Amino acid sequence: MEKTVHFLETTKDFFLVSNPNLSRWKTIDFCLFYLVIPSILWLFYAVPQGFKNNYLVLHPANVTLSSLLLSNYTHTNLIDHLLPNLLFYFLFTYLIFNLETRKRLFYITMGFLFVPVAVAVSVVSINLPFLFPNIQGFSVIVSGLMGYSIYATYTYIRNVENVGIDRSIIVLIFLINALLVVINISGLQAMWFILAILALVAFLCAVNRAGIRDLVIFLNKKSLKIKSVSRITIIFWWVLFIIEITALTGLVFIIPRNPIVGTMITNSLGHYLGYCFGLLFPVVLDTAGLFGGGVN
Repeated sequence: MEKTVHFLETTKDFFLVSNPNLSRWKTIDFCLFYLVIPSILWLFYAVPQGFKNNYLVLHPANVTLSSLLLSNYTHTNLIDHLLPNLLFYFLFTYLIFNLETRKRLFYITMGFLFVPVAVAVSVVSINLPFLFPNIQGFSVIVSGLMGYSIYATYTYIRNVENVGIDRSIIVLIFLINALLVVINISGLQAMWFILAILALVAFLCAVNRAGIRDLVIFLNKKSLKIKSVSRITIIFWWVLFIIEITALTGLVFIIPRNPIVGTMITNSLGHYLGYCFGLLFPVVLDTAGLFGGGVN
């Protein structure tokens, strides 16, 4: 028992030394997001399929009130659905825990995402001009976490590392993602739309040129600082960097060119709505000045 406690304390100390920002989170935060929520997903997966079909899975032709919410936490396929959702859920949660500077804002955003936004996306999905055979899965929430992780990165760089970037850089990232999605889905068939987005991207790059320059300088200094520490710390930051790149370019993956793979149909609109909410809702609250200008 003493060895286990010592190992946990040593592990905790390593993470806190590698990134002091993790000290904002308490044990209950880790238990909620790393144990309770994944356990709920496993519980819903483990219940008999008949029960899932009657109460959890959302059938557009036969909607139940419980399924409007609980379908967002339900999976029937383990390998192709539940496990990928859990993997990306853990990755983006890990990224947010390392970079988030406004825990209260995070909880408010997640509260909306986990319940009212999930229900709203279900309502939108069942009213599309085409019908899904059924709707289930945690991917709307995962998409929201991916979007939020971009906002958390922005606040970390601005509030902790004191890099002079403003909120419009989030819009720039969103437009670049939208551009990648349009090119991936339609190629050059939407040329005028692509050119319009490129013009907006160029404009925002010009507006943010000072912030982008400061960001490049910061990244260069950060990489040099990381290289001067232990190899395990280098790995720690490289893992964060890889997850960050996944988040920054992830919209193209959650809105695939071909939404039909085997018997599964990707709810691209649901993914998009979850991503937009996670990315833009905290920006709206931040812009409204509801959380001040620092950290909490």
